[in-house]
Amino acid sequence: MTQEDKELLLKDLCARLPYGVKYQDRIEGGIHILSLNVIHHYERFIPYLRPMSSMTEEERDEVEEISHGWFYINEDGEIYPMGRLTDCGEFEDAILPTFEYFLKNHIDYRDLIDKGLAIEAPEGMYN
Repeated sequence: MTQEDKELLLKDLCARLPYGVKYQDRIEGGIHILSLNVIHHYERFIPYLRPMSSMTEEERDEVEEISHGWFYINEDGEIYPMGRLTDCGEFEDAILPTFEYFLKNHIDYRDLIDKGLAIEAPEGMYN
């Protein structure tokens, strides 16, 4: 794992900490829930995340609503900006809640699965 990969994984795991992301321990195996007392061992973690393409139509609609129409996600999980933000208020009202939604719902918006830094969560894991 490169230093860049380590930093990316740590940033992502820390942001997901409040939402109970599940992970597999590279050494001990098994599925665990991330907590503060184990975060310092983050290099051992392989989080289970949902690919963007796993989002339901309802979830995609919810993201569009949360982002006040600034983001559109197609059926393949590709995200498109639908405009240009012009001030900090728009950013706080539209963008931040969108990424919080991704974190809360364990959606891999950083492509960690493709980079080998996360595992695709089995269907229903986070229900």
